[in-house]
Amino acid sequence: MKTISGLLIGATATIAGMCASSASAQTLLSVSGVPSAWILQNYVPNQVWLYYTGAPSPCVNGGLSFPSTAVQADQDRLWAMIIAAKIAAQPVIVYYTVSGSSCFISSYVLNAT
Repeated sequence: MKTISGLLIGATATIAGMCASSASAQTLLSVSGVPSAWILQNYVPNQVWLYYTGAPSPCVNGGLSFPSTAVQADQDRLWAMIIAAKIAAQPVIVYYTVSGSSCFISSYVLNAT
């Protein structure tokens, strides 16, 4: 089961113990569930995309990518977490922001039980 939720953040909001700041309000959305049907794709040279299905999305083809400020280690950790969650059938949560029709990953959580 996958769910999408949204909340509005303004100047400062705390999400799962992390603070997000923004000069203007933006929407922080999330997709969650066991990622068995999610697709990970790496575009050369090193751009990881996560595609999920089965839920309405403001993202083109349900695709989430990292912003240009992300480092390779961020993408490597997401890849490892999604693969581990697929193998162990454990749920994850991926938080993202929307800019036009692009969706950028802001954080992710292995929500193991």
